[in-house]
Amino acid sequence: MNLIDVKNLLFKYKMYSGEKEEVIEHTAIDNISLSIKKGDFVGILGHGSGKSTLAKQLAALLKPSGGIIYVGGMDTAKEEQILDIRKTAGLVFQNPDNQLIGNIVEEDVAFGPENMGIPAEEIEMRITKALASTGMTAYREASPGALSGGQKQKIAISGVLAMEPECIIFDEPTAMIDPESRKELLEAIYDLKRLKNITVIYITHFLQEVSQADYLYVMSHGKITLKGTPETLFKIPEKLVENNLELPFEVALIDDLRKKSVDVPEEIYTKQQLLEFLKYHFQKDKSDNIVLSEYKSERKTISESSKSNVKSQAKENSRYGNSMEKQSDSHSISVYDRNEKLADNSLDNLNLADETEVSKKSHELKETSDIKENASKNIDEPKEPESTKGITLKNISYQYKKQDSGEEKYAIKDISLAIEPGEFVAIIGRTGSGKSTLIQHFNGLFQPKSGDYFFNGENIWEKKYDLKKLRQKVALCFQYPEYQLFEENVLKDIAFGPKNLGFDKKECEEKARHAMQLAGLSNELEKVSPFSLSGE
Repeated sequence: MNLIDVKNLLFKYKMYSGEKEEVIEHTAIDNISLSIKKGDFVGILGHGSGKSTLAKQLAALLKPSGGIIYVGGMDTAKEEQILDIRKTAGLVFQNPDNQLIGNIVEEDVAFGPENMGIPAEEIEMRITKALASTGMTAYREASPGALSGGQKQKIAISGVLAMEPECIIFDEPTAMIDPESRKELLEAIYDLKRLKNITVIYITHFLQEVSQADYLYVMSHGKITLKGTPETLFKIPEKLVENNLELPFEVALIDDLRKKSVDVPEEIYTKQQLLEFLKYHFQKDKSDNIVLSEYKSERKTISESSKSNVKSQAKENSRYGNSMEKQSDSHSISVYDRNEKLADNSLDNLNLADETEVSKKSHELKETSDIKENASKNIDEPKEPESTKGITLKNISYQYKKQDSGEEKYAIKDISLAIEPGEFVAIIGRTGSGKSTLIQHFNGLFQPKSGDYFFNGENIWEKKYDLKKLRQKVALCFQYPEYQLFEENVLKDIAFGPKNLGFDKKECEEKARHAMQLAGLSNELEKVSPFSLSGE
C-alpha cells in the first residue's frame, strides 16, 4: 500500500531580479512521478536538484504548479486537508533555526505533541525518548539559542520524533553534525522504520547514508534521472558519478578493483560482501593473487610515507601550544587521543582471517603507536611561533551565560595556537565543542573573556587597533548562508565586500563575476534574489 503518490508534479518558483523587480520563473520540479510504500525507507539524492523543494511539497508546505500529490490518500492542494497531511508527514528542515521556537529545549520538543492534543503524561515520555534518540538528554533544560548549529539540528529532529507521525521527511539532517553523532543519528532514523514501521523519506547527497534504504531516487535539474534499490544503483557507479554523487568507499573500491582486472562478481556491492570476497582471495595461492599482492605492496609504501609525513607534522604541531595536550578539557585537541582511536578502529574494522594480513595490520598499528608517542613528546614541548605574522592566540577563553540560570559556561577555554600566512588549517571537533565560537574570535566578532589575540604582531583588543583593518584581512563564512545574505540580487551581494574595501563599481562587478565562476554559479543568477536559491 502506498502512503505517498506523486503524479506528474511540476513546481515553478517566481524569482525577483531586484532593481526592476522583474519576475523570472524557475522550474524547480519538472514533471516527476514517484510512489512511496507505507513503512519504506526511501532516499532522495542530488545536488541543487530540487530535492528540498520536493520535501516541502510532500509536507504540504508548497502547492504544486501542476500535477498532484496524495499523502495518505489526501490531496496536498486541498486547503481543508493540509492539517491532517502535516500530522501524517512531519518535516525536519535543513536549517534548524526555521523550526525552533521554545525558550527551553523540552518546550520545543513538546510543541508538536501539545498541538496534536496528546495527554501530558504521554508528552513527557515522548520528550524523554526523543531526546535520548538524538543524544540530547543533558540539554533538556537548556536554551536552544545557546546551542551549536549541530545541537540545534538534533533538537529539531527530536521535536518531529516526539510527534510520531506515520512519515518523517528528513532534509539533510546530518549536514552540521560530527561523524560520531551522524552515525548515532542514522541508527536512530533507521530504527524508526525497523521498530515502529514509520515511513522515512531521507534527502541527502551522501550515498553512504542511504545504502540500507529500500529504494532510491536520484534527481538532477528538477528531474528524476535514476531510480532503483541501492543494490541496483550501486552496480552502475558510472551513472551515479555522472549525477555528481560521491560513491561509498566500498562501491568505489569494487569499481577500482574491476578496472584493475580483478574479477569481482557482479552481485557484490556491500562492505560485508567485499570482505568475504577479499578473504577468499587472500587464502588463495600467491600465483593466483598477483594484483592483490601488488595492491598490498603499494599500501605498505604509502604507510611508510604517511609515517614520515606525520612525524614531520608532529614537530610542526609543537608550536600550537599546550591547549592540545589537555585531554581532560572537552574543548582541547589531542593528537594522542586521535591516534589511539585510529588504532582501536583499525582493530575493530579488521574482519579478514588471513594471518599474514593480521600480522601486517599489527605492524601498521605499531607504526601508529610510534607516531602517537613522537607526536605526544613534541606537544609536551610548546614553542613560541617563529614569526609574528598571521594569527596568534594566547590562552583565549570565552564564556556564554545560560539564559535559564544566568550561570556562565565555557565555550572555549585556555586555547593557544598560531596560524601563519598561507597555511591551510582545519579545526575539528564534535558538535558543541566550541569550533564556531573559536573562529568568530579570528575576525573580532567575539572578544575573549581572557587571553590575547595578536594579528600580524598587533593585539587587536587594544583601544587604538582598528577592527575594520582586521576584517579586511580575515574573512569569515558562516555556517548558515542566510546570516550573510542581504542584498537584492546575487551580483550585488557578492560585490558588497569589494565595495566596502573601496573598489569602484566596475572592479566590484568584475570581482563578483569571477567569484561566481569559481563557485560554479551561472551568469543567469546575477539578477536573481539570493533568497530564492537552494541551500547548496
